[in-house]
Amino acid sequence: MPPLWLAALLVLPFSVSTATIAPASAEEPVAIGRILAEPDLFHLKTVAVRGTVLDLRMIEPYQQPTGATCYGAYQFTVGDETGSMDVTVLGVCGVPLFRPPAIMAGDRVTVLLQIQDAAHLGAFFGLDGRPVPHLSQQTPLALAREIFRIELKPSAPAP
Repeated sequence: MPPLWLAALLVLPFSVSTATIAPASAEEPVAIGRILAEPDLFHLKTVAVRGTVLDLRMIEPYQQPTGATCYGAYQFTVGDETGSMDVTVLGVCGVPLFRPPAIMAGDRVTVLLQIQDAAHLGAFFGLDGRPVPHLSQQTPLALAREIFRIELKPSAPAP
């Protein structure tokens, strides 16, 4: 069953690119542990985090309240030395398409996220009107705006 809570999220512009340096528009990355400890400070703000993609999960197509079906959404867990958090990449709505994720488990990434502190958003309900129990009021939501894959330069061969 597709996660119905996605229908309640804002549609955000999103892009993925491969870069050898952090994006110029990104501020210094914030430790994931700090976001988890103080989500209120980051509510509705865009922040950068840097870490490793620990896992990746595809999300089945889901419907917006308008009836438009959204495709190509996925979630991944990104971790740094202070913690880990789930990140949602929203689908493209209205156009059936297959959009494979541009990242995979093990990739080092810098991610620009919009943080939504669940305590500010109240309860989450599915399209059927029932509460969605797996979203804790203490868990901030992280929506990807941009993902930059960090290319690791191969080490020079030993002489």
